[in-house]
Amino acid sequence: MIYDSAIVEKVSDALIRASSSLTADHKFALEKAIAAESNENAKWALEQILLNSVTAEKQRSPLCDDTGIPHLVLDLGKNQIVSGKLIDSIYEGVRQGLIQLPGRPMAVEGDEIARLDQSAGLNADPGAVEPAPLLIRRINEDVLKLHVLMLGGGPAIRGMTYRVFHKHSVENIIDEIVNRAIEGTGLLGCTPST
Repeated sequence: MIYDSAIVEKVSDALIRASSSLTADHKFALEKAIAAESNENAKWALEQILLNSVTAEKQRSPLCDDTGIPHLVLDLGKNQIVSGKLIDSIYEGVRQGLIQLPGRPMAVEGDEIARLDQSAGLNADPGAVEPAPLLIRRINEDVLKLHVLMLGGGPAIRGMTYRVFHKHSVENIIDEIVNRAIEGTGLLGCTPST
């Protein structure tokens, strides 16, 4: 295949940054939580999360051993064109980024049945992890912009999707999220990020 090397490089770099750094608002929220926390053990845990994020960003290494599944959102300006070469270059950038990071090798081997029960094991190549289906959003700005999110692969795949009867109350929605997190935390090796 023929790739656009500039796109491959930019996507690879974006994937590594998404996997190894927290956004400014996440860092701010952690710092705020640390300052407000009165329980010393909880405060220490939050401080370790923040320290880990600083170290991961500096070393361009994963924030967590569960590096997640790449989720790609392509913003498409009104005069922009999506070609097969562009999509192939994006996917190649994802593959190279997962190898350089390195991502967690968690691509499941085998046919449809073997992948469900994971009886054929996992592929040792981090680059073998397939991204979630590419989402394309139309935007007014005349640019082509890719957003890379590293989500799921662990706790998130055990997530639930269902209607929340909000009763015109944000509190009801928050309660549903917290209840799901409490239920799920006891079942998982890694806590869901809510």
